[in-house]
Amino acid sequence: MQCLANQVPGQLARTPLARLAAALAAPLCCLPALADGGSAAAAGRAPAAKPPVTAASAAPQAQVTLPATEVRAKARTPGATVITQQALEQEPPKNIGALFDNVIGVDFSNANAGQLGDIEIRGMGGMGSFMGVGSDRVTVELDGMEIGQSFNFGHNMSHGRQYFDAADLKSVSIDKGPGAHGLAGSVRFRTKDPVDYLQPGRRWGGEVRGSYSGDSRDAGAGFSLATLIGEGQSASVSYNRHHYHELNNEGGVDVTGAARTRNNPLDGHSNSLNGKWVLQPNSDHKLTVSLQHFDNDNRADELDAVGVSRSGVRTHAYRRVQKNERQALALRHDMGVVTPLFDGMTWQLSVQRTHSEGFNTIDRTSARGQRTLSVDNNHFKINSYGLRADFDKVLGQASASQIGHTLHYGLKLQYSDASQGAVRGSAGRTREISFFPRNKQWQTQLHVADRMQLYASGVSVTPSLNLTRISTTPHLPGGQNPAPGTQKFSKSAVGGGLRLEWQASDQHLLSASYQRATRMPAYGETNAQNYGHWLGRPNPNLKPETSNGLELSWASQGLLGSQKTTLFHDVYTNMVDVDCGPNFSASHCEVFNTAGKTRRYGIEFEGKLHLGQLGMPARMLLEGGAIYAKGDTRQQGSRQPSGRVNPFNGFIGLRYGHPQDRWGVSARVSFAAAKRAADLPPNVKPLAGYGAVDLTGHYRPMKNLTLSAGIYNLGDKQYARWHRARGQNNYGRYTEAGRHVRVSVRYQF
Repeated sequence: MQCLANQVPGQLARTPLARLAAALAAPLCCLPALADGGSAAAAGRAPAAKPPVTAASAAPQAQVTLPATEVRAKARTPGATVITQQALEQEPPKNIGALFDNVIGVDFSNANAGQLGDIEIRGMGGMGSFMGVGSDRVTVELDGMEIGQSFNFGHNMSHGRQYFDAADLKSVSIDKGPGAHGLAGSVRFRTKDPVDYLQPGRRWGGEVRGSYSGDSRDAGAGFSLATLIGEGQSASVSYNRHHYHELNNEGGVDVTGAARTRNNPLDGHSNSLNGKWVLQPNSDHKLTVSLQHFDNDNRADELDAVGVSRSGVRTHAYRRVQKNERQALALRHDMGVVTPLFDGMTWQLSVQRTHSEGFNTIDRTSARGQRTLSVDNNHFKINSYGLRADFDKVLGQASASQIGHTLHYGLKLQYSDASQGAVRGSAGRTREISFFPRNKQWQTQLHVADRMQLYASGVSVTPSLNLTRISTTPHLPGGQNPAPGTQKFSKSAVGGGLRLEWQASDQHLLSASYQRATRMPAYGETNAQNYGHWLGRPNPNLKPETSNGLELSWASQGLLGSQKTTLFHDVYTNMVDVDCGPNFSASHCEVFNTAGKTRRYGIEFEGKLHLGQLGMPARMLLEGGAIYAKGDTRQQGSRQPSGRVNPFNGFIGLRYGHPQDRWGVSARVSFAAAKRAADLPPNVKPLAGYGAVDLTGHYRPMKNLTLSAGIYNLGDKQYARWHRARGQNNYGRYTEAGRHVRVSVRYQF
């Protein structure tokens, strides 16, 4: 077989990373194909009948799809929660944020002007502070490509992670808590392959789809086309477009001026284009080329900022425009071979560009009567080139006289170029400001895990180790003198853990794990030049953030249903923060590692009960989940409760489906307890609890046509979710939508 290292696309071949990748990939891609052992190639195989329970299979929403060698999947994602393709198609989410509305312990925060923000897991993660620090604590990947960090700075810069559409997703895998994939967890999105759009026995086909969500008047439409080319090739192209408006929040006051709590009027649209070409000459090799594009553009009139200020300045109009764009190209090779080094491996080359821009135009009249049009525009760009490779190797099967070993190891090499800038001015005079230098960064990650099955005892031990190193070089615009302390930043960090599992029976799995994870200083943290009105003082001795997580879990499944109960205790240290003095009084702002510890601890439950086993209709299901979490920060002998952790919350639902899946209905109650003052830092307002009812269903009048609909917030409840409203002076603006309808239609051909 011709070496794939010589077939790198031209756009990649021009980069130094591509040349290095070719050298690394050459000896791997030219190995002879001997057997079908690749875990990725086997991911689509059906499980054996009545498989033993695993941490992944016991989680609600998780569909049991174990590869041929089950232990390999455990080495990759122990305890992952999975949102399956079936769940995504029966109740299609309007955007990536809505995916997590009923995933226990996972939340998606909002940003400005209709742009989605970032993911939090158990109260850790999100957009970070408004001074440009503290993001990227939850790793986000799309088809193996890491989505660049969010960035939140100043009054107007708010750049989230809305860089793809949910319509083409095949599955979502969520790892909660510290681990090799992220400081507080990771979320990995996977898009559909061409064969996922084809009907059985068809060589070509696709689907058309449409949707409407009344909470933001979001109208979506899209299509997908796929075909088999010869015997070993397939290709697909998919396009989606959305046109949306502001969230119609319940209880907001619709006035112009500072008293406004209604969301500002907004008009936006997005476009998503995804193409895939798959070459699979035999069961040993599968090559996938992915080409992805996404753009989002919305405009908001900031009516709450219109009026007269205390100093006599009158604002006539304030327009905010936000644009996001991402392009990506990836080449992936899944191969199953038997060699002394591995039984299966996957490598991938990728290049992606993300660009987020904000345009702010303000029409003002000063107290002296002078009218000016001022601008405050900004951008955040990340270009990245990546190579990753993962390997699996089985060293003997466990038996009464032998310990079985399953190795999973790999590497990740990434070069990125991140930059941020702002243009400010009025009356025809503008100036460009560089708050942070352009960063050119190399990042290397190595990881290894060995799942040791102890004879025939049902007990396994998995030690793991990972190493991360970054080297960041700052670049300032010509003529700009660097702030003292600006220099190249290089750091290494070690993580790892130990996981103990006991398969007590085919129905019960008990596990205990300790994991240590790290987060390297991100863009905006290492070499700050200024913070608008204040100078920055770079910290060349900044340490990586660390987390130490302890989990105890019990997962079970049987005729009555399945459940997973998890106790967790996570401790975070060396958290990165910035200090500009009381009320920004200091002459310099300093980025530093906080002393003390930040804790998150609590209990999670997710479960399903098959009511048919209790004499009710066979397809009736009771499902639910809840999380009770607490958090605090301890420094120098003092303890302060965390304002970020959500109060006790969860959902309970009743679901029924037709035996042939012709139709299905569900009723779901989402709830949260009040966030009390006793659990909050001083001067943070508490928030009342809530309970909201949703009714959803789907209907298939014919084999290829699926209609989905739902009435959300059936009782027209006025409420706010803590992770979206916390810390605000007036929670009225942050209430969720009142009663509204979502509908979608999908036709496959």
